[in-house]
Amino acid sequence: MNREKIRRVLVTGYGEDVNKRIAKSLEEYGINVELASNESTDVFSLAEKQNAVVVSTSNVRQDSPQQNFVQNLLQSGKPVIVVAVRNPYDIAAFPEVDAYLATYSTHPKSLDAAVDIIVGELNPTGKLPVEIPGLYPFGLGLRG
Repeated sequence: MNREKIRRVLVTGYGEDVNKRIAKSLEEYGINVELASNESTDVFSLAEKQNAVVVSTSNVRQDSPQQNFVQNLLQSGKPVIVVAVRNPYDIAAFPEVDAYLATYSTHPKSLDAAVDIIVGELNPTGKLPVEIPGLYPFGLGLRG
């Protein structure tokens, strides 16, 4: 995400504390953040008013409402960035998402690093420790 172009971001999804940390970290980069619960009745109209959406997920494969929530956000027409906080398998539920990060953790340092990647301050590196069936092989990686 280019911070010069992206000035307004909706942060929503799994876990109030997770989303507050992501929002705080984005705000430290000077980005205006709208924080909304995934249970908020106006979350989808809020998404349409932003430049992008950051949505946190956790174990989406076992959670149809969470899958539907992300799918509905994708209909906003705004770039949707998924931050999966538990494991990398969530991408299988919505492979068409604009950007996807797996933090494997809800630790503040992991969430801050995800935001650093989102705003372009950090180049992601690493190798996928599992296979995402039908999408990505074991060991696929990025080198910053």
